Amino acid sequence: MSSFAQYFHSRICGVHSAIRRYMASILEYSNKLDDVDDFLDYVDNFASMLTLHHQSEDHSLFPYLSRERPIPGLTSIDIPNPPKLDFTSFSSDHIELHKLLEELKSWTLETRMSVSTYDPVRVGDIMTKIQALVLPHLQGEEDLISPDILRVHFSDRELRVIMKEVEKEIHGA
Repeated sequence: MSSFAQYFHSRICGVHSAIRRYMASILEYSNKLDDVDDFLDYVDNFASMLTLHHQSEDHSLFPYLSRERPIPGLTSIDIPNPPKLDFTSFSSDHIELHKLLEELKSWTLETRMSVSTYDPVRVGDIMTKIQALVLPHLQGEEDLISPDILRVHFSDRELRVIMKEVEKEIHGA
């Protein structure tokens, strides 16, 4: 039984938990601001982090997990003829999410130009749309890559290499 599958899943769930907390805090504090500029920085950081997250999934993690991209350094797979994982719906969600994040970034840029125009209702509306897309999306990803499913598709060795490769691509190492 693969223990690394549990660790792999936990790492992804940890990132997803941070995304959930980020969204909740933006919604919670949008009406309780002492400093609009600091809040706009926080929102921009969220948008950048979420963009990086879904880009790394689309360009690195999902291709490895769907076996569309060979796992580096492994000449053969450890599990013969594993069933394929399908991430198509998640990648299409990322396209819609990109549009919403662009709307959020436009809002922060416009608000920075004239802080007096800060509108908590507007940011709340945008964030509510983002949350409505992202929350079920994150849960769906977590369900698809549950430890039990990962164990059917990958050995510990394969998951270790995938994690290492994804981290190298994210961090540019």
